Amino acid sequence: MKRSLRSIIAVLIILLTILQPAAAKVEFSRELYQKLSQNQNPIPRIEIPDYRRTVLKNGMILYLVEDRQLPILMVNGTIRWGRSLESKEIAGISDWMADLMTTGTKNYTEKEFDRYLERNAIAFSLQAEDNYFTFNGNALISEGEGLISLMAEVLRR
Repeated sequence: MKRSLRSIIAVLIILLTILQPAAAKVEFSRELYQKLSQNQNPIPRIEIPDYRRTVLKNGMILYLVEDRQLPILMVNGTIRWGRSLESKEIAGISDWMADLMTTGTKNYTEKEFDRYLERNAIAFSLQAEDNYFTFNGNALISEGEGLISLMAEVLRR
């Protein structure tokens, strides 16, 4: 009895999956296309916050944006370099370099680096992309100086 009930349910499920798409077919016509093409979505409005542009002595350009809603310092940046600039002889070096740069610094071993991040509630990452490296970091404002000095040490290596 249970076996036949399972078989009936399985057959019903198969029939429903086969017949449902046929029932949902839409007949595309010129009239339907014209009706649909009259619909227009509103143009999205993007609010760009006020920012300050600063050029450092080494040529690095910084865009500073203040948002005092949370006591957090967030740093995001890019460096022009990436996988697309690698030759066959050095394929994969961008990813290797990004991984290597976050495994310690001149002043911190890998373990000390990780402990420093953890102890000070700092998040930092560096990734290789096709045309650039991205680096991201965030910390509480109270640990902002530590984040900036650590990022500077990593990026100078």
